[in-house]
Amino acid sequence: MVRRTQITHHQGKVEALTAYFTSLMNQTVSANWNFNLQSLYTGLPTTTTALTAPFTAVEAWAAIKGKDRNSAPGPDGFGPSFYNAIWPTTRAPVMKFLQGFYGCNIDLQRVNRAFMVMIQTQVTRVAG
Repeated sequence: MVRRTQITHHQGKVEALTAYFTSLMNQTVSANWNFNLQSLYTGLPTTTTALTAPFTAVEAWAAIKGKDRNSAPGPDGFGPSFYNAIWPTTRAPVMKFLQGFYGCNIDLQRVNRAFMVMIQTQVTRVAG
């Protein structure tokens, strides 16, 4: 016989949920695998070296060219059209970043906090 009780106050809900999930955690359930996991992949293509190879400059350039030039700027204030136009200048640092990413040698947490700031200076000569 199932006993049904309506609980309306917070502490009662906490106690009821805690008791229910504790009872689930105390149960032992055995899992039976009735198939060979490897057989699921028989006949399917395996990972090719192209999928696991380091990033190339051609791939990076294709990604930049493939972006909508009119998209909104990123956190650094520059949109895809800027990076498309300045690729010859930014290619080396972008590739260094991608190589670091591939080699697990960069702190991705810092990427989310970083902001790029470009400062342009202009020198004016006064004839005199």
